[in-house]
Amino acid sequence: MPLLIPLAIILGFAAHIRWWVKAKDAPYYPLEPDTAFRVLELAAPTSSDIIYDLGSGDGRNLIAATLKYGAKTRGIEINHFRYWYSKIWIYLLRLHKHIKIIKGDIFLTPLHEATIVIAYLLPHTHEKLKSKFLQELKPGTKIIAIAFPLEGWKPVKINPKGCIFGQLYLYQIGLSEPKK
Repeated sequence: MPLLIPLAIILGFAAHIRWWVKAKDAPYYPLEPDTAFRVLELAAPTSSDIIYDLGSGDGRNLIAATLKYGAKTRGIEINHFRYWYSKIWIYLLRLHKHIKIIKGDIFLTPLHEATIVIAYLLPHTHEKLKSKFLQELKPGTKIIAIAFPLEGWKPVKINPKGCIFGQLYLYQIGLSEPKK
């Protein structure tokens, strides 16, 4: 029994370190509500779009896209608390048939069905995701990068108002990536 306490402490610390390392790719900093709507205006979704929010946090982008545009939405969230928090809010708003929250890693979750991807991530995370975008996203798929551009890619459109950390960048697969 006395060995169980130190073992539990070590396992808890290891889990915390694992979460912290993953969080360095997408730390939680929620968008202001008006910024979430600017993101969606830039993406111009329709009810036939499938929007993926990478590191969806509390689900506000997903909720706004579903309520205002009728789009199907998917959030990918690795943090247990934010995953459950967003699921509860989505359920309370009775949007659980339209919004799916995936408990997982943005690097390991397939993005094939996405027509719009929202990425409010750090520059080094964008860099790591570029090859995934090119491999998995169909031509014409829109990517909204919030605050940090996809270095080396040419935005189709920029909203300079963006958020408190920077602009909003709209990219489109087939138009934005560097030519080989």
